[in-house]
Amino acid sequence: MSDAVAAGARRSPAGDLSREIESAVERQPLDRVRCVRVFDDYYRCNWWSPLSPQDASRQPLAEWARLAMHRVRKSRFLRATSHAGELMIESAGPDARE
Repeated sequence: MSDAVAAGARRSPAGDLSREIESAVERQPLDRVRCVRVFDDYYRCNWWSPLSPQDASRQPLAEWARLAMHRVRKSRFLRATSHAGELMIESAGPDARE
């Protein structure tokens, strides 16, 4: 793969604000936020968090496995636009999880 192709593969498609949304949304300290463009200005955003200590005690796991296991703590369908460099994010549907 050429360097130009590799660089292009890492960039978001024109108009895709997924990475900007991931950086902008509020999160808890251990959350990992993943966002994907569904269509037009609409995105699905999931907040992944590690297992709670209560869950971990029910499932005895090696430390590396516990670190690898996360759950979706919150999920939102969002509408995001960018005007004059300012990211505007609004909820676009009923909240799936809180």
